[in-house]
Amino acid sequence: MTSHASISFRDVATDAVVFWERGRIAYNLLLAAATVMLLGFPVNAGFPWLEVVFLAVVANVLYCAGYLPDLVLQFTPWRGAWRHARWLVLIAGCGLAGWIALAVAFAIVADFGA
Repeated sequence: MTSHASISFRDVATDAVVFWERGRIAYNLLLAAATVMLLGFPVNAGFPWLEVVFLAVVANVLYCAGYLPDLVLQFTPWRGAWRHARWLVLIAGCGLAGWIALAVAFAIVADFGA
């Protein structure tokens, strides 16, 4: 087992980026599926596309919150256990984001009258 004191920030950051950016693909696919499932592909001129795009950007900024505990926990003695269990945080975050995406999509549908 590698001592957590000998791990460089660069190694930890690289490991975090590889894990979380691979997860971002699944995250964005989930949010896109939830949104398209409810909203479909409306082509009406009055549809609030700018709001949907803004919310997608906000969702991706919030996704970055996963980096902070990952970076911190990788510098602790629990690094090995964390690296094997961090996918649970990814799944929980995706579930919460999917739920929020559906709630927002329902609100857009209610406002838009689709």
